Amino acid sequence: MYPIIILAGGLGTRIRPAIGDIPKCLAPVGKNFFLNELLKKLSEYQAQEVILSLGYKSEMIKKALKNQKHIKNLSFCEEKKPLGTGGAILNCINNFNLEKVTVMNGDTWLEGDWSTFLKKKISSKKEILMGVCKANNANRFGNLSVKDGRVIEFKEKKNSGKGIINAGIYSFDKNIFEVIHSKKSSFSLEKEIFSIHLKKLKIIPFHLKTKLFDIGIPEDYSIYLSKIHGQT
Repeated sequence: MYPIIILAGGLGTRIRPAIGDIPKCLAPVGKNFFLNELLKKLSEYQAQEVILSLGYKSEMIKKALKNQKHIKNLSFCEEKKPLGTGGAILNCINNFNLEKVTVMNGDTWLEGDWSTFLKKKISSKKEILMGVCKANNANRFGNLSVKDGRVIEFKEKKNSGKGIINAGIYSFDKNIFEVIHSKKSSFSLEKEIFSIHLKKLKIIPFHLKTKLFDIGIPEDYSIYLSKIHGQT
């Protein structure tokens, strides 16, 4: 299992009507909060090393996790300015001298068993293992086109109906960032690495039997609380 980077630095503007101005990873879940539930799940999967990429109100998050007991080796990597998903990951890789990593979002819940993904190894420096799952409302996320065991296209979010979507969990080698030749520190993993350099990289879909909840959206957060935790 690779070190796991959790992206938890976002502003969370969409969910503020539901939780106020706290970081979205601290969204209340019963007597606890979402990020704690995520770390608990990772602990059940025997995750050993987790790095939290923090930005917005990082001190509040660190304080909330001060007494967590789920992950033995939990570290923090703070952004001095917004870096985007790609920049945040590269910041963690550089600060902790990482080679291969698993990356996931701090505002996404995958309901079901995805432990096999964490155990899967990548075979080359240009290979990206991408967790994907089926969705009835793929228009919210954007469909993926898969052919011969590779992702060949990221479709626009306007496409409606059922489809295969990016589940927001990846494993890859640090060398995938070599495709960016500029020295800019802030960039999007999805738009400026995956989409633009799709032909240079080998993005392999790993099909997960899970349901995705994006708790950064009030409607999904409410459904997550209701279906997963029985809250109304």
